Amino acid sequence: MITNSVSALSERVASGPDLADAARRLEAGGHDALKHHSLNPARSRRIMSSVREVLVADQFLLDPRGIAMAMRYTVPDISSRARVVENRVSTLIVAGTREAAFVEPCAFAEAEMPFVSVERVENAGHSPNAETPAQFNQAVTRYFRQLLQA
Repeated sequence: MITNSVSALSERVASGPDLADAARRLEAGGHDALKHHSLNPARSRRIMSSVREVLVADQFLLDPRGIAMAMRYTVPDISSRARVVENRVSTLIVAGTREAAFVEPCAFAEAEMPFVSVERVENAGHSPNAETPAQFNQAVTRYFRQLLQA
């Protein structure tokens, strides 16, 4: 299952000096840098408040050095776009309709990836599972029911 993974399906993935700079800032700033990072769930206006509260509380369990290393060593090579044609297993993409950056990567996967099903979740952005969990769960349930009937 994939949810709005621009990095996994995009032609261009963050790399180079900007990514290295962001990793250095996380290492140097520690938890304070995480607290102010643009991807911190506390900044999200779409994630349900009950989910956001748990994610915000758990952020202090994260190791900023580990995140910095992931940025350095996994993000530059994360895209699997060139390999989607090799897919041999049933795959579900749950796409929030409010994330413009995922429109093209999702359309590409839908056109090129064998065994893919796409469920679009209205009024969800990057994290449909956290923003609209009921609709997300319905989409996933529908998908698994279809698999079981096949």
